[in-house]
Amino acid sequence: MTPNDSVASAQLVTGLAHSIAAPISHLRAADVVGDRTDIFAMRPSDSVEAAAQKLRNWHVRTSAVCDDVGNVAGIFGQSDIASRVVACGLDPKHVVVREVMTCEPVCVDVETDLMTCVQLMRRHGISHLVLTRTNAEGEQYFGMISANDVLGVVARLATDEGNAWFRDLAS
Repeated sequence: MTPNDSVASAQLVTGLAHSIAAPISHLRAADVVGDRTDIFAMRPSDSVEAAAQKLRNWHVRTSAVCDDVGNVAGIFGQSDIASRVVACGLDPKHVVVREVMTCEPVCVDVETDLMTCVQLMRRHGISHLVLTRTNAEGEQYFGMISANDVLGVVARLATDEGNAWFRDLAS
């Protein structure tokens, strides 16, 4: 890559950032979820082995851990399996999720704006946010959004703005 190529790439990215900043500023977490209807959650009493199988079957990397009434007790994902179970030599058949899950995950209401979600992910060094919705029973689990979900929205917006460079990212 030549210095001119670097300058051209930087100008493209800067132009893209300006062209999609306005549409992103109007999006909410619920817009990222869109029409997804599958809401996955595991139980604190699930074995890590069963939880890993659920993640695989659901085609997700992380899931909320909810109690019997739908309150979020934590989150559990592939990184927890790797760092808190396998790396420690624990047996996934005999360890339950509540022992190795991430407690007190970062949660946001589904109406939270997307830029706030991104800022929270970056500030906390995380790639998933738990979405909640307040109703008569309190804050109930609504789903999750990931950094990958946000990247998909950015790629779609960039493509909508005529930036063919991002066309592959959006598919």
